Parts: sequence; C-alpha cells; structure tokens
Amino acid sequence: MGTIFYGLAIVDAFIQSDLMGQCIVIALILLSFYCLVLIVVRHSIYKATEVEHQRLSSLYRQYMHPCGILFERMVNGVCNVEIYKAVMKELLPKLEKRGVTKEQLRTWNGSTSMPSLTVQELEKIKVEAENELAKQIRLLECNLSAIGTISALAPSLGLFGTVWGVLLSFMSMADGSGVAIITNVAPGIGGALLTTVAGLLVSIPTMFVYNSLCTKLRNYTGQAESFVDRLIADIYLIHSPKENQIRNAQVVFTPQQIQYTSTDNFEVGGRI
Repeated sequence: MGTIFYGLAIVDAFIQSDLMGQCIVIALILLSFYCLVLIVVRHSIYKATEVEHQRLSSLYRQYMHPCGILFERMVNGVCNVEIYKAVMKELLPKLEKRGVTKEQLRTWNGSTSMPSLTVQELEKIKVEAENELAKQIRLLECNLSAIGTISALAPSLGLFGTVWGVLLSFMSMADGSGVAIITNVAPGIGGALLTTVAGLLVSIPTMFVYNSLCTKLRNYTGQAESFVDRLIADIYLIHSPKENQIRNAQVVFTPQQIQYTSTDNFEVGGRI
C-alpha cells in the first residue's frame, strides 16, 4: 500500500507541476534511458576487452615468436587484438620478403636466428603500434564523457525546475491571503520539488557507474600499453639489426671522405 501511495503522490506532483517542471521531468527520464543504453554498451565492450586481453596474453606466452598467435582465433574490434593486427600488418610483409614463412614463425623455438630488420623498419613498426594504441584508447573512451555529463547535468536540471516552480508559487501568493495561500501554493511547491528528486535519482547511480567505468578504462589502458611495450620489445629482441649494421647506419661520412662504396666495404680516406 505504501508503494502505491508514494507512486500516486509522485504522479499527483507531476500533474500539479507547471509546464516547465513537467518538461524537465520528461527530459530527465529520457536522459536516464539514453544513459542506460550507453552504460550497457560500454560495459559489454569493456567486458569483451577484459576477456580477450586475458586470452591473448595466455596465447602470447605459448609461442616463442610474436607472430605465432596469428593462427589462433581472435575477436575483431577488441583493443589489444586490433593493436596486434596493426603491428603484424607491418611486420609480416617485411619477414616474407626475407624468405620467412608463416609456418616457420608458428613453430620457431628460438634455436635458430631470425632475419634482421633495419632500424627504420623497426621504428616504423613501433610508430604503427603507438598510433593504433592511441586510436583504440579513443574508442574505449567513446561516449564515456556523455555519461559523466549526464551525471553532472541531471541535478542541475532538477534544481532549475525546483527554483522555477517555487518562484511561480511565491508569485501567486500576491493573489490571496491566509489559509488559501497555503492551499494554493503547497501543490505547486510539491510539484517543483519533484524535479530535484528526479534529477538526483538520475545523477546518483549514474555517478557511481561512471566512476566504475573510468576505473576500468584506466586498467584497460594500462594493459594495452603494457602489451604494446612487450610486443615491440620482443620484436626488437628477435629482429634487431646486428651491431655492425647499427654502427654503419649511424656513421655518416661527407662526400669528400667517401671514395668508394660497396655492400660490405667502405673506402674512407683512401683505406679499405
């Protein structure tokens, strides 16, 4: 009975509200449904990200070469999976040009050496990984700010409706006196307070959910950054150029110093 009474009281307060108050209550209800949809979508995306990250990390440890998990089934559209695919899109063609097959990458156990990549190629792979990481983080943040905005906006809208309704109620006091004033003003004030109640009902749970989603986002961002660091470090470790290649890539001679060049020999200052 109590629940029915309070429900009827809320309906009565809504009816007693002025047009502005009713519009604000309806707007808050629509915002709450929109926010609920955003929360469900974000939660499902974050859940899939968490599950696939754990699965990808487990698979990654099973292979000696980073390309090994290419043969495993992966869920498209998940943060770490998209980062991994972007890196492999840059790495695989370079390895195939050097005669490395996908089967060799899958079965590689570290006992044989892999072909080296140039410093420029490694840097390009690293830049691609960082760009994809930034892109995936932006996708994870998508619509999260809208949830925070609704959480902050709802009580302000409710307060505005209450102040507006109370203002109209007190303005009507000039038309009467005594008990008639209370009788005429009380319903208007009750209807005005309804907007504040509606705003708080939308804002409080939304704020808790928003903070929870922000915490998850920070965790997933950290996991993605760690995954990129580990992936790039492994690629550098396996395919980094030999010491003499690095040295030759860093040494710069003027045209006057270089008299003859070949693939393996430099003649500098008249000496080979």
